[in-house]
Amino acid sequence: MSEPEGSVRILVTGGSGLVGRAIQEVVADGARLPGEDWVFVSSKDADLTDAAQTRALFEKVRPTHVIHLAAMVGGLFRNIKYNLDFWRKNIHINDNVLHSAFEVGARKVVSCLSTCIFPDKTTYPIDETMIHNGPPHSSNFGYSYAKRMIDVQNRAYFQQHGRTFTAVIPTNVFGPHDNFSIEDGHVLPGLIHKAHLAKSGGSALTVWGTGRPRRQFIYSLDLARLFIWVLREYDEVEPIILSVGEEDEVSIQEAAEAVVEAMDFHGEVTFDTTKSDGQFKKTASNGKLRTYLPDFRFTPFKQGKVEAQHVLASAPSDRNLCHFRALGCQTTHSNQEVVQNCQLVFFATKPHVLPAVLAEVAPVVTTEHILVSVAAGISLSTLEELLPPATRVLRISPNLPCVVQEGAVVMARGRHAGGRDAQLVHTLLEACGQCEEVPEAHVDVHTGLSGSGVAFVCAFSEALAEGAIKMGMPGGLAHRFAAQTLLGTAKLLLQNGQHPAQLRTDVCTPGGTTIYGLHALERGGLRAATMSAVEAATCRAREFSGK
Repeated sequence: MSEPEGSVRILVTGGSGLVGRAIQEVVADGARLPGEDWVFVSSKDADLTDAAQTRALFEKVRPTHVIHLAAMVGGLFRNIKYNLDFWRKNIHINDNVLHSAFEVGARKVVSCLSTCIFPDKTTYPIDETMIHNGPPHSSNFGYSYAKRMIDVQNRAYFQQHGRTFTAVIPTNVFGPHDNFSIEDGHVLPGLIHKAHLAKSGGSALTVWGTGRPRRQFIYSLDLARLFIWVLREYDEVEPIILSVGEEDEVSIQEAAEAVVEAMDFHGEVTFDTTKSDGQFKKTASNGKLRTYLPDFRFTPFKQGKVEAQHVLASAPSDRNLCHFRALGCQTTHSNQEVVQNCQLVFFATKPHVLPAVLAEVAPVVTTEHILVSVAAGISLSTLEELLPPATRVLRISPNLPCVVQEGAVVMARGRHAGGRDAQLVHTLLEACGQCEEVPEAHVDVHTGLSGSGVAFVCAFSEALAEGAIKMGMPGGLAHRFAAQTLLGTAKLLLQNGQHPAQLRTDVCTPGGTTIYGLHALERGGLRAATMSAVEAATCRAREFSGK
């Protein structure tokens, strides 16, 4: 089959798996370029361990480019049990795919490796130069060595034939269409399946191992976009790590806690320490990726709720919309267009602007819409008066730490918003931090406490640091440790569930430094001033509803 000049035919092996399905979705959502023909195949199309079947598939498709995802994969305990099978089957698959690609004249192949290929005993963070520096962890050495050999083959095809065969090394992938088998799946889908069974059966959730090992997780649709970039733009034979930053690494315990929170599981969580932890950590550097794509935005681990391309944002000027475009959202200058194309609509305008915006969109609002107001002080009754009868309305009050997924958000629903409406909004907002449904009377109080409270806490942090600066500490160090003190104290209060007075008492010793400092704060009226600040901000929020 001859190809028209300049045409590109891309064959994706393992096309029905987690990453393959993600690439299909990204291509379908607009990543396909003119002249590109994408072909996704699975084990139903050919047994890639069989050289003849693999060659027949490649002769039929005649790809110019290949993304090679197909592999025998499994979780930790399956790897431990079947190391020989993982070695032999993956060696056959990889050799058959790479050689068939070579024989049909494919110009480029991008294969998928894994961070498990790196040496067990190494320094961190690991990078692309360290793949062959020592043996991998013994738990999955068969799979690891088979994947390493792809890198060896890629270099050999380039040296002997000049072909650009390369590979990517993603960290732990999560997202839609994963394998949720407890025995064979990876850590997150396995935890989700276990949590589902525990919740359904009213039993404890048992996590295998101590929970201490640490992993970096990359969202499958982020990885899909990076795969496509590597296919089109990355010209090196040396592999490249595709990963979130080192600072985004989480423990298995933290991953389990995220699953528990997402699935609203309230049962006991236990750790079976008789089970192996596997490799303790595989912290990977994405420094090489960042030299190419310094501004690539990863989906946060606790997010993954809505894809950016499914968000439509409106604003009067391009200056207001450039941030949304940078995130991959769709944009428009028409508020009516947003309402006509979206069932769930957030109104994040200034309070004095909101009535005019609601008047503009009211003609296209139906009972199918869920409208959520972020405007401070605008009551539910006012919102319902400005909109058609029976409109489903909610109010929310977020705060600034939502941008780092540590926010405090409250919501209240109007007369026509149901429990499912509230649950939908809650599910979306919990990705931003802690979200609670409250009576409407508490929304303005929350604005004074948590919305304006961010500025109050910053003022206290600044004063705390300036006190240390006055006593001789360098400014940068003082401000960092003031912020860390606030962060650590907040974690203690939330994790232990203690009243602040109890923790304060625990820190004080008779005649010690802390009680003298607290006395100085009381003389300065800190407590009364803080209470007055929350009251003033709350009252100001309530004033908006009268305007």
